[in-house]
Amino acid sequence: TLDPYGMSWSEEGILFGGGNRGIQRVSPNGGQPETLIAAKDNEWMASPQMLPGGKEVLFTLATGQNANTAAGDRAQIVVQALKSGDRKVVLQSGADARYLPTGHIVYALGGVLFAASFDLRRLETRGSPVGVIEGIARSAIGTAYFAFSNTGTLVYRQGAVNGVGAGQAVLVMVDRKGDTQPLKVPAAAYGFPRVSRDGKRAAYQIDDGKDSSIWIYELSGAAAPRRLTLPGTGVNRYPIWSSDNLRVAFQSDREGDLGIWWQRADGSGVAERLTKPNKGITHVPDSWSPDGQHFSFTEEKDSRGVVWTYSLQDKKATLFAEMAGASFNWSVFSPDGHWLAYQLSAQPNGRLYVKPFPPTAVAYLAPEDADAHHPVWSPDGKELFYVAGPSLFGSMGFNTRPSVSFGSPVRAPKSGFNTNVPSAVRTYDILPDGNHFIGVVAAGQARPGPGGSPPLQVVLNWFEDVKQRAPAK
Repeated sequence: TLDPYGMSWSEEGILFGGGNRGIQRVSPNGGQPETLIAAKDNEWMASPQMLPGGKEVLFTLATGQNANTAAGDRAQIVVQALKSGDRKVVLQSGADARYLPTGHIVYALGGVLFAASFDLRRLETRGSPVGVIEGIARSAIGTAYFAFSNTGTLVYRQGAVNGVGAGQAVLVMVDRKGDTQPLKVPAAAYGFPRVSRDGKRAAYQIDDGKDSSIWIYELSGAAAPRRLTLPGTGVNRYPIWSSDNLRVAFQSDREGDLGIWWQRADGSGVAERLTKPNKGITHVPDSWSPDGQHFSFTEEKDSRGVVWTYSLQDKKATLFAEMAGASFNWSVFSPDGHWLAYQLSAQPNGRLYVKPFPPTAVAYLAPEDADAHHPVWSPDGKELFYVAGPSLFGSMGFNTRPSVSFGSPVRAPKSGFNTNVPSAVRTYDILPDGNHFIGVVAAGQARPGPGGSPPLQVVLNWFEDVKQRAPAK
């Protein structure tokens, strides 16, 4: 019995990796396998694919003692001509490469599937590889669990991002009854999820201690998560959507300070600066006004927060809420744009305030709950949701006629969301239907697929996504 290490179909038959037996081929009708490419001593071969034309084979090559156990990130991706036996190294690190009809090769490195433009005539990559799937499962010998059809449909199994797995977090959708449904994203160090105003996408940060970046995810699950801020652009956190769903604003240290920048959500163009804090001051974006003309942000200095608003038209910031000896933060515009809710970050418990916009001298203190922080408005503006303690939700009504009044606090079923204390970032957001929330929970709390394995993910029109992220050279 032969143990195949990756296989592929071609007009020339079924190719499979034979490990130290080399690259093998067998007829789809059965029969004895033949050796297409023999392995030398201390060589281990896997995941072959016949390139268009039937003259060269693309495959994974590991060398050295115990090569089969080193086939993960220490393997090479090579091409070998069948007639001459000439071999060319395409990539020094990676495994499970596949040529796409789009003119790219994709391959696995770590927990990421990368794509690179590929010149079939020269048998070499062009340009820099880019990540197209973050969090793809790998076997003990490095095999990546993915496959695609000729029409561009991708199927893959979730794994870890940058080696981050158990004990980290996942994104889930929760309804008002507390029922939870994991989103189609791998485990990672998630934070600060925010839903676009049209309810179609979510922006969030992944901060694993080495890199902090902003990501975009289609809530329909029809496309793989996409990284918005590129490597080398510094620490990027706290994304919020513009009211027209076209841009995402976020905090970045790319020029040394911690100011607010924004960038088109489709990844086109470059990030542009919005605020420039003075030395020792940090700006954190909070919320965008529905008319798109203002956003609110928290200015932090010496662990004390003050709420400001910024006018895009005037390119000017205006103080909105402060109190001597107190710290205010995590503000959010009401759906009609006439109010801002924000929190008093007291310890151990928080309190909620609501204040008109444009601001007046009057601020309304919400009824005291045992703990209340990280407010979010319902889509109709008649209800305020908030964190009421570890993994607990609360809500209260809000009315403006005949005068401003609040309803009695109501506790909801446990959400499992990770927000625990007022000083932590908000780890949930509400969808436009008013009945569902997305949030960050510990990886172990999300239900896995049948048999305890992560579910298979299907991405339609994946070739179009690859062409957009890695334009052919």
